[in-house]
Amino acid sequence: MKTNLSHEFYKMIRQRSSWVAVIVFFGLMLYSATPTAYITKNLISQGFGTGQWVIIIMITLSANFIAMELKNNTMTTLLYKSPNRWGVFVAKLIVLIVYNIILLIAGFIFTLIIKAVLVNSHFALQSNNYSGLSSRER
Repeated sequence: MKTNLSHEFYKMIRQRSSWVAVIVFFGLMLYSATPTAYITKNLISQGFGTGQWVIIIMITLSANFIAMELKNNTMTTLLYKSPNRWGVFVAKLIVLIVYNIILLIAGFIFTLIIKAVLVNSHFALQSNNYSGLSSRER
């Protein structure tokens, strides 16, 4: 299993589409942020569509990853040489899950950067002088 994981991580790092997907992801987040008339708290809290863009990119990337291996007959060779067939698929799944987590973390960081650049402190937390009072007591 360790060798399958190391091979899959190596292939994912060396594959050009996994790096292009990150650039496309940031572009899609900017697309979600800029064409709106104004940036709302809801748009910021959703991370400029981070969740939906990660899902779309992961579907595209995993399909591309599997199709490339089937086209080059790499998948059949891996399945033939591996003592455990499921180990190959589990290794691919683990690599895609790790890539998904990396994309979500990068999306969170990029959301903070976009918010700092485009919105600045417009939606900063405001302190309330009436800390313990309800709205009727004010």
